[in-house]
Amino acid sequence: MSPRQARQFGGTALFSINKATHRAIEKGQDPSNLGRWSWTRYIGKGNHTLTILVAYRPNPPQGPHTVYAQHNAYFHSINRNICPRRAFVVDLIEELIRIKEQGDHILLLIDGNSNMKNSDLASAVTQSHLKEMILDRHRTSGPATHKRNSTSTPIDGIWASPGLQIDNGGYFGYDEVFHNTDHHCLWIDISFLCAFGHNMPPPCTKGNPKDCTARTHD
Repeated sequence: MSPRQARQFGGTALFSINKATHRAIEKGQDPSNLGRWSWTRYIGKGNHTLTILVAYRPNPPQGPHTVYAQHNAYFHSINRNICPRRAFVVDLIEELIRIKEQGDHILLLIDGNSNMKNSDLASAVTQSHLKEMILDRHRTSGPATHKRNSTSTPIDGIWASPGLQIDNGGYFGYDEVFHNTDHHCLWIDISFLCAFGHNMPPPCTKGNPKDCTARTHD
């Protein structure tokens, strides 16, 4: 659906850079075209496959000029009588099932506008056998990840399937990575060995013949 004003919140983006670029084999998005998530699939040694998704769940209804209202209008237009927040959970889980049936490891980065420790979204993703990596590592309820939250509730999370382990992870301060943002920026470190089955060489570039030499031994 077209945005209802000049600035429309929501939407997702995923970038593959440096060593990971030549491992990307597929990319896609939320089939509804609402921008609820996007994904890239990577392949490593021995057909080791990994899909990374970035996702955004709309806030509860707060007026006519919101992402929720935009999604609600779309679902009405296709005669699907469902709350957009509920539709997000149902459709995302279907996407995760599809990816798991391919045999992929999964990494899900999400602005869930829901408690990452205790909510319908967290329960559904947990039942899909993913765990929130930062909270699991630090054994904590996590800080508030939005400036206007006063209850120490993390509404953003990084979830992974059991085959993935992080070396570290945490939360940057507000405006520490991106200026004029009202969310903490989350980060994790995953080794190439864990993500792709081996320690990858740099991508081959025309300006760096050493990279091409390294590729021949990949």
